[in-house]
Amino acid sequence: FIIDMILRASVYAYSSYEHGRTITVTDKSQIRQRYLSSGKFKIDLLAVVPFDLIAAGTNSYHSLFRLSKLIRVSQIPQAVSNLQNHLDACLHIKTNETQRSVLLMLLYSLLLVVWSSAGWNALRQGESGVISVYWAITTLSTVGYGD
Repeated sequence: FIIDMILRASVYAYSSYEHGRTITVTDKSQIRQRYLSSGKFKIDLLAVVPFDLIAAGTNSYHSLFRLSKLIRVSQIPQAVSNLQNHLDACLHIKTNETQRSVLLMLLYSLLLVVWSSAGWNALRQGESGVISVYWAITTLSTVGYGD
């Protein structure tokens, strides 16, 4: 997360609409100023604070302290929206609405499998990641026992 914060504050250019034109801002000080004043910075800062290590140092460790990292999940809808808006430019191909919808469905499905397998892996300590992914895909793609 820290490396991502550094990159967002110094490297990630953004587009701005000024004087009737869209320009790409690449000046590091403007990128840093925009990131530090954004809501993304506050979310990233909260996710970077090592609450679990602080709690472990005070002998009051609980696994719930690691949940602060999940606050970054709130940034996913904005990332998907940006992907939808800039998909043609990112892939350098023209896509229609159906193709965009299929791609987004696959991305959401992949995200759901990753979260489900991570949850399964957290509940069953010592189990391999492959088994967790298998469990997630099987659970999400079947209807159950039928009773």
